Amino acid sequence: MNFLIFMAMKSTVEKKVRGYHIDYYGHVNNTRFLEFLEDARWDFKEKFLNITDLHKANIGFITVNINVNFLSPATLGETLEISTSIKEIGNTSIKLEQDIHSKSGKHILEAIITQVLFDFSRGKPVPIKKYLNVKNSGGKR
Repeated sequence: MNFLIFMAMKSTVEKKVRGYHIDYYGHVNNTRFLEFLEDARWDFKEKFLNITDLHKANIGFITVNINVNFLSPATLGETLEISTSIKEIGNTSIKLEQDIHSKSGKHILEAIITQVLFDFSRGKPVPIKKYLNVKNSGGKR
């Protein structure tokens, strides 16, 4: 697999802020953003990776680090665009770069997520290059 192609892949999903996302202070609660980011990561992997094959092999990505910078509040009714791309590929881990912008262009959040490719049967990380196959699908490049 050509990792330069993989590094260039980007997925963007939209999420509308609803009442149950809002906290007492009238903006999206910080914990909800983690859910938004996770949904976007799943979208990225479903577009570009053979998740079904990994699942059959009892292998999957586990999150080991989340670093989030909250830049602006998001409020009720806003439509958010959540982008996900690969920042770095290591031996057994990847760093994903995620950003959230409002449709109006306001930069809401930036995050770096580190995930390890993990063999659940053996209870240990596995080399990414051995298992990572990119799907030929409709994500943005």
